[in-house]
Amino acid sequence: MTGNKEWYNYPVAHTFRAEFSKGSVKVKKSSSKDNPGSVEDKDGKSSADKSKPQARDSKKKPAKGRGGIGILVATGIVAVAIVYAAVAALIIYFRDPGDDVEATTPVPESSGAPEPTDLTAVTAETSGRGTRNTDPAVLKGIDANAPYILDNKNITLDIAKGQKMDDTALDGALSYIDDYDPNPAVTYTGEVNDAASGTYPIKVTITDWAGNSVSCDIKVKVWDSTGYTPPTTQSTKEPEPKYFKFEDFVAKYGSRGTAVGIDVSKWQGNIDFNKVKAAGCDFVIMRCGVYYEKEFKLDPTFEANYANAKAAGLKVGIYYASSDATVDEVRENANKLIDALNGDKLDFPVVFDWENFGHIQRYKVSLNDLCNLYDVFEQACNERGYETMLYASKYYLTEIWKPSDSVTVWLAQYNEKITYKGSFYMWQVSDCGKIDGIDGPVDMDILMPQGE
Repeated sequence: MTGNKEWYNYPVAHTFRAEFSKGSVKVKKSSSKDNPGSVEDKDGKSSADKSKPQARDSKKKPAKGRGGIGILVATGIVAVAIVYAAVAALIIYFRDPGDDVEATTPVPESSGAPEPTDLTAVTAETSGRGTRNTDPAVLKGIDANAPYILDNKNITLDIAKGQKMDDTALDGALSYIDDYDPNPAVTYTGEVNDAASGTYPIKVTITDWAGNSVSCDIKVKVWDSTGYTPPTTQSTKEPEPKYFKFEDFVAKYGSRGTAVGIDVSKWQGNIDFNKVKAAGCDFVIMRCGVYYEKEFKLDPTFEANYANAKAAGLKVGIYYASSDATVDEVRENANKLIDALNGDKLDFPVVFDWENFGHIQRYKVSLNDLCNLYDVFEQACNERGYETMLYASKYYLTEIWKPSDSVTVWLAQYNEKITYKGSFYMWQVSDCGKIDGIDGPVDMDILMPQGE
């Protein structure tokens, strides 16, 4: 168990000249009928209109030396025209290209990406969960955001020269999800010569059923096939982890919570919970069930871990490693999980742990669907008399789940300083803990004050 955007491209129509301020403006292109750069203000008057001199008194008095005065006036007009032309040329030369706009809508303050929809927060309180709207006809009408591309920086797909290049391979380089569309359309623009070594740029555009789209660039790197080993599968020796001793963990973080504990699964092997308890551990959260490749299984160490932890005097909780993609799956598996408890009461809420965000599009779920899975899991557990808790890292809590305060959260963030802004019940501080009674690393956790 580990704690492990889009942007909007505003279309720009270049014109010869443009003047604008914050607000609605209209820019006319230069023509034989229009004054160059004429800009309409909100009141409908153009800047060119405002600069016209007002008509003078039609009565004119005779004047002497009219010819000389005419020459002086003409000379002055020419001089003024030359100055204006020079100023205009300097403005054009030094202008910011981003100021060249033709628009009738307000000029945006910035082009930053919008925040994802707060999906979990729209769900009713506990008694109303599991009733999220999943009608495609309704969802299409409210889908206003483009799909989200997770970890979209510096995406590179490595292939060997001669290896077949297709959309499936390209899709394997991406991870994306939409608010409501479970299967957004993907198009790729660019060419890859898989018979020649080199790096080829590809533009990816992902469009949901409401027409909202987002794009990003990826690179396809074709390697010489002689002795080629894909970078993702190269054999490298894992560095020795820097263990965080449990006693040091307690000394550093113990005072920030009300209890200290660990979470375990079959990967910790045989555990001596008496030694774990003697080391100062207060509780243990253990994996009870896992759903993998459409099959539910109990963790092979669950029954022994549960009995031995209880016998050692530790407080106990369980978590479920989910990869459910439908409400029927998650409801059935939630009940199998609760069945494994044989009616025993736990010291903590039952944990829902869904972490399959790599290539999440292959599950054919939307953000709405994903949040609905948690809702249905919670509802099924509540019906059996158990509360629930959502486990996730800060990144996925912020970008995917966005839970409301009514959702109990187990936060995974491996920093000394917590930067997650939401409320949380438990904090997973490290995945490299070292405690007596366990060979190898273990996750270390703190029960927060509000968790009491």
